[in-house]
Amino acid sequence: MINYIENHTDSQNSFRNIFAFIIKHGKTTRREIQKQTKYSWSSVSSVVSVLLNKGQVIETESIVNGVGRGTSCIIP
Repeated sequence: MINYIENHTDSQNSFRNIFAFIIKHGKTTRREIQKQTKYSWSSVSSVVSVLLNKGQVIETESIVNGVGRGTSCIIP
């Protein structure tokens, strides 16, 4: 039971911290969120997906910077 509570609290903290980062920095990328907050890629991706589904943030079209996959921006 204690592990569940600790994991639930950690999840709430990561959600709160990632959302606060997006609000504070405005236009950003998932990669920048991950790099600056030190959360795992899966945590960042999960939180951003929830925020997108709730309409709290929007995601822009991918911007191609040279070769490879483009980078989309997250905007509060």
